[in-house]
Amino acid sequence: MQDFYSFSPLLKPETRHIYPVFIPFVGCRKRCVFCAQTLQTGRQAPASEQIEADLRNYLRAVGPSVSPDSELAFFGGTFTLLPQNLQRRLLELGGAVKSGGAELGEVCKGRFTALRCSTRPDAVSSVQLALLREYGVKTIELGVQSFDERSLRASDRGYAGENAFDACARVIKEGFELVVQLMPGMPGQSADAFRKDIERVVGLGPRAVRLYPCVVIEGTELARRWRAEEYRPWNLERTVDELSFALLRLNLAG
Repeated sequence: MQDFYSFSPLLKPETRHIYPVFIPFVGCRKRCVFCAQTLQTGRQAPASEQIEADLRNYLRAVGPSVSPDSELAFFGGTFTLLPQNLQRRLLELGGAVKSGGAELGEVCKGRFTALRCSTRPDAVSSVQLALLREYGVKTIELGVQSFDERSLRASDRGYAGENAFDACARVIKEGFELVVQLMPGMPGQSADAFRKDIERVVGLGPRAVRLYPCVVIEGTELARRWRAEEYRPWNLERTVDELSFALLRLNLAG
């Protein structure tokens, strides 16, 4: 998986190689209206022992082909709400790979140079961030989705826009690289609200931004709302227009 973080005539293109470990729905307090991680990954939420075993098998499989200066990333679920002992075991494995030590480190030959994880804005307390720092996590991706109150309430996210903004600022202040994840077209969101989200992100100055247009996936609460005509997705034209605005604005902001 390659992430092209920035591409603009004003900026030198940069490529980071990310090797993702997906942990569907593990650590989540509840299921969001648009969430279908088990369907998207093709598996149910695994038990703790299975997660660790899967990580070891994955690293053995990809180790010989890992590109230099790559990142090992934990995606899916809510990493900082995993049981702390499981977080430590996974981060210890990642740290061994990063340093080139221990069995798996030798397999991967120390080509991983950084660790990252994704989590929610309401799951980055000082204690949680201290644990990530202890194990050398460099980048934290926050699934903000939106800073707009109406959008957050309609999607039943469980936190306020200011809480999300403060969480982003805290991650940066604590010395981590921040990646903000936004979901244009989510329930309750207007195009104007999305553009305001982009301006708030620019003001924060994160390392990167991910844009995930909201889609309706079978088996979700959002699919039920769509059938009941309680939710109408943005059409393709509006989605392209708003993403075009966002990409230009974000690239110009660096």
